[in-house]
Amino acid sequence: MQLSITKGNKNTFIQCQDQILEIYLDTGTTGVMEQYMNKEEETAYMLKLFDAQGYAYYAFNQGKLVGFMISCSLDHDEFLPDSIKDKFPIGKCYYISEMHVTKQYQRKGIGSQLMKKFIEEMDKSKWEYLFIRAWKANTEAIKFYQRNGFQLSEIIDQEKTKKDQSGTFMIQKQYLWQKI
Repeated sequence: MQLSITKGNKNTFIQCQDQILEIYLDTGTTGVMEQYMNKEEETAYMLKLFDAQGYAYYAFNQGKLVGFMISCSLDHDEFLPDSIKDKFPIGKCYYISEMHVTKQYQRKGIGSQLMKKFIEEMDKSKWEYLFIRAWKANTEAIKFYQRNGFQLSEIIDQEKTKKDQSGTFMIQKQYLWQKI
């Protein structure tokens, strides 16, 4: 594997948009995370992250996008519980909003390399804490984040649309954090 990790902005996202959405929809709509996602709505959501002091890291293997993470200030998280707002200085908290690696490249160290590069290059003079959240049922992701220094925090309930769009269902998301 010839992996390269590149930091990018909104323009990079736009250039890689089709590949990003393919990974995002594949990893976010199957298995434990099976749900319906509207491509246009998800694109608009991810583009907005860049407007909240956001940037991304992209993992390429021989020129093919195999993973990405998009981050922004934590105050952009519309589901952020008050209990976190009360415990942490939100203006000093950063948030990994999305982190996905294609299924065929999972468990090959790509997520760890993305995380390592991201944390190494973070502006530590501006940010003191880093947050991420995952579906509580996605125990592999939660274990991965814990191996990378994150601690468990609050759990929220979130409504999702069934994959066949026949209705909605509730899931739980686990917040995790670490001091930078």
